Amino acid sequence: MTVPIRKAAIYAIFQVTKQISGIINKTTILVERCIMNTTINYLGQRLVQLRKKNNLSQRALGNMVGVSQQAIDKIESGITQHPRKIHALAKCLNTTAGYLIDGHESPDMLTNSNRLDNAKARPPIFDTLAKNLPVIGRAQGGADGDLILDNNPIDWTFRPPQLSGIQDAFAVYITGDSMAPKYKDGDLAYVHPNRPVTKGRYALIETKDHRGLIKQFMRWQDDTLVIWQHNPAFEIVIPKKKVLNVMLVIGSIDS
Repeated sequence: MTVPIRKAAIYAIFQVTKQISGIINKTTILVERCIMNTTINYLGQRLVQLRKKNNLSQRALGNMVGVSQQAIDKIESGITQHPRKIHALAKCLNTTAGYLIDGHESPDMLTNSNRLDNAKARPPIFDTLAKNLPVIGRAQGGADGDLILDNNPIDWTFRPPQLSGIQDAFAVYITGDSMAPKYKDGDLAYVHPNRPVTKGRYALIETKDHRGLIKQFMRWQDDTLVIWQHNPAFEIVIPKKKVLNVMLVIGSIDS
């Protein structure tokens, strides 16, 4: 009877050891995750703090650095561990990448030497956070798409990096939801007047009577411009002789 008892005891010890080993492994994984999440959340917390300090929504900050609102949310919530746009984020939030990553550098304005370097590289008038971009009207997303394009700004807004140095760039307010969910009522759309518009991109079409509408560019076909509207969904055809400009809409922020 001694041998079976010893075997049972050894087997029991083996099972207990196996369970303890599993518990240790699970605990190690949980500790590693806690450490990782803590580190990531520090980055996210600093990003939230500076974004709010600069009165920016997630969508607005995303447009400024060229990413989606969802991408900013993932950084702030800790899902994204190593943001590729960390330097662009720091630039738009008037801080340094080092501060966003580890919090060891000043969260305020860049140091005097960095400010001097930036001043040499980029004229102050085109500073990302300067309100020097004119808003020239309210675009309607409806069937008529009324927008009176003139040179009298009704407001001024921030200039995103994509429009830095583009003196003819401007923004327009959107009314109506004919292009939702891409562009919704109240959004502020940024317009680059010089970049070519390709199929599938969104554009501000200016007619020769200086009215405009924001739609999705499809193609030039013979003597007509073909564009697309989302709500209700249908194709719009405009005679080419009535079109003055087709200008690229590079993005928008919720106002």
